[in-house]
Amino acid sequence: MTMKIKKVERNLSSMNYKRNLIIIFETTKRYICSQFYYEHKTSRISQFYFKEFGMKRTLLLLCMALAIASFKPADEGKKSIVPAANVKNLKGEIINTSTFQNDGKPILINFWATWCKPCIQELTAWNNLYDEWKKETGVKIITISTDDARTAPKVAPFINGKRWDFENYIDENGDFKRAMNVNVCPYSFLLDKDGKIVWQHNSYAPGDEEKLFEEIKKLVAAK
Repeated sequence: MTMKIKKVERNLSSMNYKRNLIIIFETTKRYICSQFYYEHKTSRISQFYFKEFGMKRTLLLLCMALAIASFKPADEGKKSIVPAANVKNLKGEIINTSTFQNDGKPILINFWATWCKPCIQELTAWNNLYDEWKKETGVKIITISTDDARTAPKVAPFINGKRWDFENYIDENGDFKRAMNVNVCPYSFLLDKDGKIVWQHNSYAPGDEEKLFEEIKKLVAAK
């Protein structure tokens, strides 16, 4: 196990993302590390890694991985197609993600959770702009709640209370989340007319919605 960790560290250090990583690492590591620790410190997996490799080293690797993931270029995702997995709509009906479609227009998939404050801030910002986005680009927003069996019953009332006008689903078993390699929330994927992933981003800061809309408009203009 130790050899695997060291191999990961060598791979991370050899990547071309060093400059971007250094810039964002100092500004994000305290928040990410503290949030991860306090939310997952009771996890058996987390306890094992903290014990074997030390909390600082484990959280350092986590922060580096998250930082690198948030800088994935759009070209890297163009060969990826959304995998098929079963999720539930708010009525409890099983829907396969292979049926997601928007008549050749862009689709924006967002993974979120009711306990995730940045997720709620992001989706609220999107909802305030959604009518404008649909009118100009025809984009459809699909939300995927990652709440598990303990908190999944809260999802529908939560969404209704927020009046989010999206297409909403619950990934209670985490099948779709795992298939999409999503480890943190919020995490968003932008799909083109063929259902291919052309852009992805994790985390949220005020103003990110403006950058996102630019990506959507570029995708529509490229048709």
